[in-house]
Amino acid sequence: MKITVGRELDVKELFEEMIDDFADYTPCEDANLTDDDFTPELLADIFSELAKVAAQRAAFAAKARRE
Repeated sequence: MKITVGRELDVKELFEEMIDDFADYTPCEDANLTDDDFTPELLADIFSELAKVAAQRAAFAAKARRE
């Protein structure tokens, strides 16, 4: 799957790059997660929650622009 944002972004490649280093992110280290913890199911849950945060931020930004 690819998303076009003026340029092409290879989402599959991005995913692979991100999960390679996921355990090194501070919140993951704080939760004592290791590379072995990042199953496809856990990653789906994480990305789902990240999408919710992104939607909330987008809604907040849209509201601020209207005011």
